[in-house]
Amino acid sequence: MGWLKSLGALKSRTSALYETTQFFWIILDFGIWTNCRMWKSCVPPFAEGPGSTSESSASTPAERKLWVACARYFLESTGCQPVLSSVAKAYRTFIAGLLQCGSRWQLPNDNRLAACALQKKTSPQRDPGAGRQLFIALLIYIPLSTSAQPTSCADCARAAKYSESKRGVSMLVTQNGRTIFEHYANGGSARGRWPIFSGTKSFWGIAALAAARDGLFKLDDPVSDTITEWKSDPRKSQITIRQLLNQTDGIEGASRLQRASIRDRNVMAIRLQDVAEPGAAFIYGPSHLQIFSELLRRKLRGRDVISYFEGRVSNRLGLGRLNYKKDARGNPLPATGFELTAREWARLGELVLGQGSYHGRQIVPAAILREAFAGSQANPSYGLTFWLNEQASNGREADMERMLDLPWQNAQWSNVCICRDAPADMVVALGSGYQRLFVIPSLEAIIVRQGSSAKFSDAHFLRLILGL
Repeated sequence: MGWLKSLGALKSRTSALYETTQFFWIILDFGIWTNCRMWKSCVPPFAEGPGSTSESSASTPAERKLWVACARYFLESTGCQPVLSSVAKAYRTFIAGLLQCGSRWQLPNDNRLAACALQKKTSPQRDPGAGRQLFIALLIYIPLSTSAQPTSCADCARAAKYSESKRGVSMLVTQNGRTIFEHYANGGSARGRWPIFSGTKSFWGIAALAAARDGLFKLDDPVSDTITEWKSDPRKSQITIRQLLNQTDGIEGASRLQRASIRDRNVMAIRLQDVAEPGAAFIYGPSHLQIFSELLRRKLRGRDVISYFEGRVSNRLGLGRLNYKKDARGNPLPATGFELTAREWARLGELVLGQGSYHGRQIVPAAILREAFAGSQANPSYGLTFWLNEQASNGREADMERMLDLPWQNAQWSNVCICRDAPADMVVALGSGYQRLFVIPSLEAIIVRQGSSAKFSDAHFLRLILGL
């Protein structure tokens, strides 16, 4: 109980005005930080510098005003949103960090965290009572903060260094709608678009959900209700739209559909051979969404598929000039093709975190969006065009790209996860060459990674960025 006695430190002062003023500045200081919530702390690169101290605290209201101004400048200049991960670290970071203004600490490739320009002219006086009260305030606050908190900016920098060493060109981290880290290397830039390859599939998955919202079909409707050529086929007549979207329809993957020389991909796709019972196997490839594209074309009754996609999805996300890789008949290739900046790709993550809403506009209802994050019996780690980490607690980590290189008969998808240490609610839009959009709803976090083909580990990258 001795620590409670520290609350009486200010009682030794005779001035009630002094007590009130000290308490006001403590609460104001604390309020700035608790109002700006991040993952663990974005402050260490700012606070840890020559001459830093963990015990100093200014004692006068004037000095506290400078603290507040410094904190505000720091937060506004970096976009960081600190949540303090431990009492000791919180106390050290807050007191030491604000007294170390006037310098800049540099992350790789000039991604800088700007510190404030406050110049210390005199050594501050000590008031241990104020520090103790802040300590208690933090002690009370911290249990109320989010239980899962990804990382510090230093952790982001380590993850960026790893990505860069594996030919990464961009890395973007956002939380609670704020960019907290952004890094470009190897020719990448904030405005430079980069191929996301199969990350394109997830956008078309959202289009499928929008079509279900519009009443064009239900996810468990038989495909043969629309593609009537299949009605007489004992297997194909049983395939549902959901199975097209989670790639368990039993149709061969047919990577050859991506060839630019094909005149009509849709006709070719609906004629492909079925190689497994519907729902029995996960067979990855472009065929399934190509068949869905033909189904959507017929449901639209003369309306253009690309125009529908733009009206329901891409335009609402503010995405233009997309590469649809159209064939000679004008059919898009939904399996691949889009090129996006890291910031543009992150908009899809914002839609997921917004439960189908983007910037206040509902693109798909939340209940329908949840359908995208349910795996199948054939592959619990893949939903409707999104990869899932729901088996993380007891799963075995796997490199999904290497798994997809295996013959579909040899791939074992049971108990597979992307990263055991990442939250189980993480969903991923995944493109070859380790293009990644990680979305973690429990942390309100979005992580984009883009790069060229190289030996890369999703699990290692995520552990670095989560500070594990």
